[in-house]
Amino acid sequence: MSGGGRCLGDRQTGEQLRSTRVTRGWSVQEVAGRLRIRPPLIEALEGDDYTPFGAATYARGQLRNYARLLGLDDHALLQGFR
Repeated sequence: MSGGGRCLGDRQTGEQLRSTRVTRGWSVQEVAGRLRIRPPLIEALEGDDYTPFGAATYARGQLRNYARLLGLDDHALLQGFR
């Protein structure tokens, strides 16, 4: 993954995840528990930082899972992922 681990061209995706989570009243820890991943990885997704995931495939899968958990359109969020 290039660009310092950023796979999307802007910070819109992570902000959308974060704001939707906050609107639902969920903490980072709650989301991490539901997705069965560590809280720092949730924070990384919300910060559009995919370097902690190592492989782009893993980052993409977790981004998809998070979007679905929040009821967001995962296809639209993943459109800019490269």
